[in-house]
Amino acid sequence: MRSLSTIIFGAGLFIFLLVCTGFAESPKSGLNDGMTKSDALSVDNTTYIDGNRIFMFVTNHGSVGRDLSDMFGYDYGTFYPYTSVDDIISGANTSSPLYAAGLWMGGRVNTEVRIAIAEYSSEYVPGPMLGGTYQNDRPEFRVYKLYRDSLASNPNADYFGYMTYAVAQGAPLDSFGEPLVHGEQTLWTVYNDADPAQHTNNSGETDPLGIEVHQTVWSTMESGDNDIIIPINYLITQLGASETGVVVSGTSTDVPDGHDYMITTGLDSENGMYWNLIDVTLGVTLLDHQYGSSVTTSDGIQINIDFASRYNWNYESASPANLSPVALADDPFYEGGRWFTGGQHGGELFFGGVFIEPDFWGGTTVPQEEIKPIEIRFRPMASYTDLNGDGSYTIGEPYIVDDPLQTQNAFLYQSFDGAHYKGFYPIPFTAWDVSDPMNPRQLNVVVRDRDGDLAWDLHILHDPSETDITGLPNGGDIRYNYVWILNTDYDPIGTYYGNGTGGTIDFFGADGGNSLYDAMWVLWLDDRHNGGMLAEECTFALSTEYAEPVDTFLFTSSTPEIFSSGPDASALYIEYKLYNKGGNTIDDFYVSFWSDPDVGGAGDDLVGCDTLHDIFFAYNADNDDTQYPTPPCLGFKVIHGPLVASPGDTAVFAGNLIPNHKNIGMVSFNKYFNALDPDNFAETYNYMRGLWPDGSPYAYNGDTIRYQCSGDPVIGTGDLDTAPDDRRMMASFGPFDFNPGDSQYVLIKMAVGLGDDRLQSITAAKDILNYQPPADTTDPHSMVSIMRPSPQNVIFKNAIEPVIDTLIIGRASADIEDIEFASLRINNTIIPFDISYIDFYPGTGGRALQMLFPAAEFLEGYGNVWDLQIETYSLTGTYVGGEPLVFAGQFLLRGHRSGDANGDGVIMIGDAVYLINYIFRDGTAPDPIQLGDANSDGSVNLGDAIFLLNYIFRNGPAPGE
Repeated sequence: MRSLSTIIFGAGLFIFLLVCTGFAESPKSGLNDGMTKSDALSVDNTTYIDGNRIFMFVTNHGSVGRDLSDMFGYDYGTFYPYTSVDDIISGANTSSPLYAAGLWMGGRVNTEVRIAIAEYSSEYVPGPMLGGTYQNDRPEFRVYKLYRDSLASNPNADYFGYMTYAVAQGAPLDSFGEPLVHGEQTLWTVYNDADPAQHTNNSGETDPLGIEVHQTVWSTMESGDNDIIIPINYLITQLGASETGVVVSGTSTDVPDGHDYMITTGLDSENGMYWNLIDVTLGVTLLDHQYGSSVTTSDGIQINIDFASRYNWNYESASPANLSPVALADDPFYEGGRWFTGGQHGGELFFGGVFIEPDFWGGTTVPQEEIKPIEIRFRPMASYTDLNGDGSYTIGEPYIVDDPLQTQNAFLYQSFDGAHYKGFYPIPFTAWDVSDPMNPRQLNVVVRDRDGDLAWDLHILHDPSETDITGLPNGGDIRYNYVWILNTDYDPIGTYYGNGTGGTIDFFGADGGNSLYDAMWVLWLDDRHNGGMLAEECTFALSTEYAEPVDTFLFTSSTPEIFSSGPDASALYIEYKLYNKGGNTIDDFYVSFWSDPDVGGAGDDLVGCDTLHDIFFAYNADNDDTQYPTPPCLGFKVIHGPLVASPGDTAVFAGNLIPNHKNIGMVSFNKYFNALDPDNFAETYNYMRGLWPDGSPYAYNGDTIRYQCSGDPVIGTGDLDTAPDDRRMMASFGPFDFNPGDSQYVLIKMAVGLGDDRLQSITAAKDILNYQPPADTTDPHSMVSIMRPSPQNVIFKNAIEPVIDTLIIGRASADIEDIEFASLRINNTIIPFDISYIDFYPGTGGRALQMLFPAAEFLEGYGNVWDLQIETYSLTGTYVGGEPLVFAGQFLLRGHRSGDANGDGVIMIGDAVYLINYIFRDGTAPDPIQLGDANSDGSVNLGDAIFLLNYIFRNGPAPGE
């Protein structure tokens, strides 16, 4: 027994060290008030699920479906039908039904609306909450991926981390103490919204709700007769140097195997660019003078041709520049040169910024060869009336023009239909066709009034402190906005617009007001985080350059394979467990699942919902798609929604039955398209409640409802989506009150259905979503041997009370009753002191053999073991009848850990005191001595004690890292 003086000395030195090294404070509590985003977040964006026909990235911050780490370079990160990672990397199979998805939450804390969303940016941080707030990020706050057989007898790399770290974070175990694994693959992670600095998405930007989310995603791969043909993208060899893009796919089993093909392209003076398809192997021209961009041949070869024009733009500022006072206030060293700027995105133009029709929404009738070079001539703010008399243009002043030659009017609309055309309003620039520079032609312009104030505003509120700028309901029109430059003569008197021959054209009169059939150029203009519009005179020039279209492309065909599987092989399950740990009583709480479904090509999607079955889905507007020979349908189904009190009913929470409650389903479904994303938390919360962003209700046939597009597109009845676009969709569940300490639950099924055409794909997706998979008869614990306890621990051999180990030997599907008990030896020397039959043990198929033996003797044979390792053991003996029995099994062994100086299996303050006594008072040395080497520098000294104190009291690095 150590002397009292040794203990007192150790304690005194311990206190001295605390004071001298700055550790004299309470133990680490997990309260991280000083943490900033820069030092808090190291997110996991590289883990994915690929256990069946769907590949999808899954993160530890609420987002799913995107390749945020740019692992494959496609931005989107969901692939269907999935064949292999090699096929994605090589580009052989990269079709995608989903661009992005994530969890949204919203509710009222007192009267204040609070939002947390995972969209293109996320307001969640990795890890569980502690003490009512977030924690500093640690490497173990990641996504853990387990397989059906990733258990003690066959662990993968994540098994050890799951058992060591994930379980401590709240990850579930089954009744046998093993990870709770569903299907072929299970991915688990935890995150929360408690970091105020992370709430920066413009659709949220509120204080945190204080919710911890446990997320589980799993997939199955059951057998069946659901046939899926995996298209093959063929390797293309280009012989010329044109800009033409060619993608060729094999889409059916009719494709001949090993034929060589040639595609030739050319230019017809009357009809434009064309292409031919030749089967070189047979010496036959299959297709001649094709002017369409996409064709599927009778033998299942799909050809996609993109005669892409090249276009460029340049920007020239006036000299000397008319500098903007707003820009100068933002940057005193600003020297001018830009109006629209990408700000946080870099460069002048946001995501490319300029589109040449028909690449953008595809509505124009202007042939590419007739698209003109243009100049957009911006004017300084001084050309506008100073209404408030302060001597300069003021942000938000109406556009009353001093000099009509300095500006022009534009056709202004507020949404994509003719009923929302608002008239002819001034804009701060003029647009010109400069194909004849000596005689420029002024052109008409169409702009969108995002905030509905009948003016094209030039500023957005970026900082909540900018309260002095008023009158901009949605922050102005130029958060980002579209400008269409038309191929028509400017009409200054405000008729719809001139047709070039003195007549007029009704721009919004065709195709429900969604025809941009005279647009030459479309600009996506962005003004973010740079102090508003820059009041400078400048010219923005756009011009086209056409590449030589004549070229030759070669490829060799191969026949696609057919994969047969059960319906759930094209489905994933996404489970959310929500815990209110922020101490806030949240009223009218909603949970929403948001997605940006790009079913192949992004711009031709429609959406809908099935309120009877709690299903929402996205599908193609036609059977022609840039990625899919036959477009699939992406769908989601609410299997179990949040729980609310309901006497006499029974709800489900993660497989557990909760009496006197019920699971609510989808209470609203919303759609919107690119450019109508919510601009603030109020609009987001209105979407969650099934309203329009401004809070007005949605109506169909005179009835106010909270479900958009609830008709049946397969039979063409009811409220159907129209005007295909780059859709967003969101299903919501609520409202309910979420009190501190309460938990909630949502289980969503995701599926991709593939039929013979786009509408049959909807039916296929619904069939998969409504499909009830049979009970899982494959026991993940199917093994021949089971050792308990698991894992074994090296400290057992030093235990005061002898620890008894148990070894179960059985067969997966039969009894085991043919062994001579007396012959059995473990590791050749250990004789079990008790052997008996048991009628059943989980993982065995009948009667099994149970052996008890001393842990100390067993563990002694493994020497000094470090960390968590897989070890092997042997069981030898004879069967009844004399045949030898030789069996090798595996088990988990938790060894020593650096820093556990006193060898008790945990790292606490006692280990630092133990080291201090050893170093300064000739106390007992750690056994083995490496236990004291906390900082892993190869020696045991005072540095190790300080290292432990840093870890225990200052959240420093863990020993052994």
